[in-house]
Amino acid sequence: MSYKVAIDCGHGFNTAGKRTPPFAEALTKREEGITVNVQAGEQVREHFANVGVAHFLKIALERCGLTTYMSVFGDIDGYMNDVQYGTNGTQDVVARQRDISTKNCDICVSLHFNAYGNGSWNTAKGVELYYHSVASKVGDGRTLANKVWSYLKDAVAGQTQRGVKTSDAYGMCNSTALGVQASILIEHAFMTNVEEARNMMCSPSAWKLYAEAEAKGI
Repeated sequence: MSYKVAIDCGHGFNTAGKRTPPFAEALTKREEGITVNVQAGEQVREHFANVGVAHFLKIALERCGLTTYMSVFGDIDGYMNDVQYGTNGTQDVVARQRDISTKNCDICVSLHFNAYGNGSWNTAKGVELYYHSVASKVGDGRTLANKVWSYLKDAVAGQTQRGVKTSDAYGMCNSTALGVQASILIEHAFMTNVEEARNMMCSPSAWKLYAEAEAKGI
């Protein structure tokens, strides 16, 4: 039986607050066969970029012979968030846990972009990674986190390395509830930092760099 990885695409398309501040200038990127267009005044939703990284992670893992399960990958239009998972953050996490726990996955990786402050642009920046701090819920999360971090920390040249951290607040790090051996949550960059939003969150090339590094760690 092939090793199976659950790839969770962060929050939902319509989850409140999970988006950038309005862009002051329009942005167009054509990279890796994907075009990203952002109009002046538009906000980019976190889930859009999470799906972008997930797309490349799926390709990389399956290229190596692993099997993947895509959690809420089809929510790019907001449908699954509204109908299947609801719009409340806690409901969303519990529903994802229950769903993934039925898919016979070995590990789970939850993909995110970070935020800081009250919804305005600021200088917080960098990449970081979490595993669960509670012994009964972490499984092999620490091992997975450190393996992935060894590659992820240098994925995007010059990005601030915020390190591997623990928390009991992230349900997508709860290996027990997810029914997996190990689970981690990755915050790739800050969507409230204008440079990281433009150059990482909205960049298919950056999505691929993150994904290839994560696949190596896995």
